[in-house]
Amino acid sequence: MTFWLSNIIIKSSDKAASYAPIKVNQVGYPLIGGKYALVSGYYNELTVMPGTPFQVRNASNRSIAYSGELSLVSAYDASSGEKVLKADFSGLTAPGDYVLTVDGIAEPSAAFQIGDGSIYSTLLKDVQKFFYFQRANEDLLAEHAGIFARTGDRKEDHNLPFQSDPTTTKDVSGGWWDAGDLGKYVTVGATAISDLLWAYESFPGQFQDHSLNIPESGNGIPDLLDEIKVETDFILKMQDEATGGFYGYVIRDHAPNRYIMDGTASNRLIPTFHTGAAVGALAHAYIVMKDVPELAGYAETLKAAALRGWNYLEEHPEFIPQPSGPYDSTSDVNDRFYAAATLYRATGEQVYNDYVVAHYLEHSSIFEQETFSHNIGSLQRIGLYHYMMGEQPNAAVKTWFTDKFVQWRDILINANMNKSVWGNSTLDGFYWGANSNNAGIPVGLAIGSRILGLYNEQDLKVAADNLNYLLGINPLQMSYITGHGERRVTKTIHEVYNSDYLLEMPSGYMPGGPNNNGRYTFNAKAYNGSSIDWETNEQALNYNSPLTYLVALLTESNSAPGVSITSYEDGQAIHSNNPLIAWTFHDNDVTDVQAAYQVQATNNGWETVELDSGELTGASESYTLQGLADGNWSIRVRTKDNRGAWSEWAYRSLVIDTVAPTLNVVLDKETLWPANNRLVKVTAAVDTGNELSQVELLSITPSAAVDRYESMVQEAEFGTFDTEFKLLAQKAKGKEAQVYTITYRAIDRAGNVTEVSVTVTVPHDQSGNK
Repeated sequence: MTFWLSNIIIKSSDKAASYAPIKVNQVGYPLIGGKYALVSGYYNELTVMPGTPFQVRNASNRSIAYSGELSLVSAYDASSGEKVLKADFSGLTAPGDYVLTVDGIAEPSAAFQIGDGSIYSTLLKDVQKFFYFQRANEDLLAEHAGIFARTGDRKEDHNLPFQSDPTTTKDVSGGWWDAGDLGKYVTVGATAISDLLWAYESFPGQFQDHSLNIPESGNGIPDLLDEIKVETDFILKMQDEATGGFYGYVIRDHAPNRYIMDGTASNRLIPTFHTGAAVGALAHAYIVMKDVPELAGYAETLKAAALRGWNYLEEHPEFIPQPSGPYDSTSDVNDRFYAAATLYRATGEQVYNDYVVAHYLEHSSIFEQETFSHNIGSLQRIGLYHYMMGEQPNAAVKTWFTDKFVQWRDILINANMNKSVWGNSTLDGFYWGANSNNAGIPVGLAIGSRILGLYNEQDLKVAADNLNYLLGINPLQMSYITGHGERRVTKTIHEVYNSDYLLEMPSGYMPGGPNNNGRYTFNAKAYNGSSIDWETNEQALNYNSPLTYLVALLTESNSAPGVSITSYEDGQAIHSNNPLIAWTFHDNDVTDVQAAYQVQATNNGWETVELDSGELTGASESYTLQGLADGNWSIRVRTKDNRGAWSEWAYRSLVIDTVAPTLNVVLDKETLWPANNRLVKVTAAVDTGNELSQVELLSITPSAAVDRYESMVQEAEFGTFDTEFKLLAQKAKGKEAQVYTITYRAIDRAGNVTEVSVTVTVPHDQSGNK
């Protein structure tokens, strides 16, 4: 008889480990944005305090390039058990290779770079090529895979039996292995496809043909789209020909126990939540691929499959589960919404609009989540993004979404600025796959912010802080991405790479990270880089997909040109219908110059563009918008460099106001009598229709000089809002009356001017004949 023992916990009285005190992003920091290290350790071991000097030194000769003092982040961080301080060197903008030292700490930090977006170029390639190395059933050749070349496994997928009837088979070959085992799951693949397509849509310049050295490189199609097609091909094969629904998954086991999982002969299961995820992903792939000439025909195939999948959902309004197994769910509500919203963007058809309008309020709670954006089974937020990009989304939904997103955005940014010790958006959440959400939260934030025109340095800070965490600014001083960083993950759990006898696995793999299952004292240190700890050291498709977007975002933000609007203050009121918009082009690469620009204006919150310069070639840094009506306007400018990269839009709000303010002036005395050569106080009642207008006493002019001016007009403070002054009651020489002309001027916030004059008369006599 054989007994197997599992889940044994061996406890030690030893204290939890503490790692090298200085934690840096071990790949490096972009020139634009914050740069910092965290310094941490147990309180009785780490002697440095706030105010302790630190130095950033050139790695080659240890000369000091920047110095500063530590500041306190947390006297006690419960997730690590450590005191945490910060060394901020954002002021260092010289590219180079560096280390950081701290007085009182013997060892310097790991080496790191400061540079433009190219410092992440290899990382961006590797986190994408992860998907090539996850290809299922396919031989990977040395010319593409190098030392990781292999013969494809589980080739029985070309003719795989159904669980419900093993005598019936279907070709479900291809696609990507889900994680470290060799199963294939539709909902996981669909989630990864979504993230990758958003990355391509957001930063197309980062994804080119010939960039990844995969078999399809050189076919005129961006390599990332070629790789996505590997998975969409598999999902198409998982569609049931008779019903249009999608089977849930291919089980991980070897033949003869490997099946297309569809239940039993008496209870065949084509799950609705897998189908919803597949419909949304295929519809999104159609949206992107239809505009790529080489993929236009294929895109129509994707669209047709998505529409058949939706028909299956309509014919089955009830929830249909998958056969018991990984990624199981008890609801399809989120997946149906994601499918409908994405199909609305893809087709513009009313049926999908109606579905969104009928169900959007069911998803209000997602905008209260402080530590989550989207993932498997939770793509409804992504569905709303698609809906907002549709042809004519419902006005009520747009208003609701805008308000909710702004609320959620504020929650995430506040958490990043005021709650996160280590920069990770999951805060104190360390659970199975948490690293996926540390990549995914800034992705969800960035997509929505870009749609609403809110994208700015705060979005970039959230993104940069999370990547800093993943690349080494964490309690373990660990880069969680294979192949990147001096102290890095070298092996994750993987059925292929744990048995290839190589020291490391392909670069670009990211495990789920710390996940305390009761075996660790401190949650943020609950990571075991072994080949048997599935709960912390397994990678998955939906981990690397948001990571790809995250790295592309930060690469783009530091390689694309920038533009700053220099004319007017934000919200400024001006009195011209033809404002001159001026800007400054800037680029980290001094060889790049402005090659084109575009200026747009709207007066309805970007629901429509009222004026558009179109793409104009040239290096001009100004443009006059002609004929803007009075009212509130939003202006935006973007520029393109000579390499073809566009900047993000820069925004400026203006109030156009060409109507002069009203101004009424009434004096308490219009006549001074008797003419006794005395000074008489005169009071003016001044009223303007615009309380924001500035009013000033401009001048008091007598018609005749009978004495020195200072004797005739006193206590008048010109250029101020002065309403009391004294005038000399003295006749003019001759028979003409003395007339004082008092002039006030009103200037509104737009610079419109109104001048009003009133008079005070000193008659010659009281005869009525002056």
